[in-house]
Amino acid sequence: MSGDGGGPNGAKAAGGDRNAPSNETSQGHDTPENAGEKSSRKTWIKIAAIVAIVLIAIFGFRAWNHSRHYVSTEDAYLDAQVVRISPQIAGTIQNLEVDSNQPVDAGDLLLRISPDTILPKLEGGRAGVANAQAQLGEARSRVTSAQAACRAARSQVGEPASKLSEAQSDLQRLEQARARDAATVAAQDVDTARSAVASARAALQSARANADQVCSQAQSAQEAVRSAQAGIASAKAERQGAQVSFDQSEIRAPFPGWIANLTVNTGSYVTPGSQVMALVPKQIYVTANFKETDLAKLKVGDPVTVEIDAYPDRELNAKIASFQRAAGQEFQLLPAQNATGNFVKVVQRVPVRIEFTDPLPDDMILGPGMSVVPTVRYR
Repeated sequence: MSGDGGGPNGAKAAGGDRNAPSNETSQGHDTPENAGEKSSRKTWIKIAAIVAIVLIAIFGFRAWNHSRHYVSTEDAYLDAQVVRISPQIAGTIQNLEVDSNQPVDAGDLLLRISPDTILPKLEGGRAGVANAQAQLGEARSRVTSAQAACRAARSQVGEPASKLSEAQSDLQRLEQARARDAATVAAQDVDTARSAVASARAALQSARANADQVCSQAQSAQEAVRSAQAGIASAKAERQGAQVSFDQSEIRAPFPGWIANLTVNTGSYVTPGSQVMALVPKQIYVTANFKETDLAKLKVGDPVTVEIDAYPDRELNAKIASFQRAAGQEFQLLPAQNATGNFVKVVQRVPVRIEFTDPLPDDMILGPGMSVVPTVRYR
């Protein structure tokens, strides 16, 4: 029984022993196909590594070469001399002639403030000028009359003067004759001649005093003319002030541009200095904050290529126009104070003005504050 039972079991055992080496071979050693796949994979990894190294080298060389010829910064934006429009007089807006984002030309009417409080002053100034001019005319007429009276009074001085001269001549003749021979000339005649001289002298003095008085009136008339002229100047100044205020009731565009930040409507009450709108000019430029360590590479006139974030596929040509003579931190509300022991050196930024060399395209919407990336070629 042991022989019968062992035959089949023995066969199975033998069969199992024959299969065991083949399983160990398949598990412990790669087949030619697996070895080929691993070799191919290693080859592709090496190729990929070589390609990656070559690409890194190429891009690194390009970046190094680019840095030798170009300087760029992302700390840049479009800028412009935006004007904040403010009234110079107080009043109610009578007419608002513009709307937000509207283009305007130089001299276009933006708004009109009601001149109700200004017109009375303007009319009063005009009336004051007319009144002062009338007073000046009257004063000049008085001057003319007074000067004529003065000339007449001066001419009347001549007759008493000639009579005094005649009387003095007669007295001298009589006194000389009496001195030669007292019998030829009576003493009474000499006394009479002396009385005539005294009377003529008194008449001359009276005529001169009258002429002086009349001519002094001419001087007073001249003073009245000067006073009237000063009154005209004062009245004209008041009228001009009222006219200026009247002209300021109309606000016009100082240059062509676009209306922005409109904060009022028709009927709004405004006061001097209050901002009612802003005017964005058509001429814009770039303010780029370059590192202070890059300034030695740059100079005025260097060509610049400007990439605008809003239009990434388009570039604009420009050039460096000027450099600000101070770092940006100097104009902060609270400038940095580094007089302490924990000072840390930080590379500062210096604003550089970049102006476009070509006209800006009409199909691009550009304005102050938009982000740009300028690239300067300095070699």
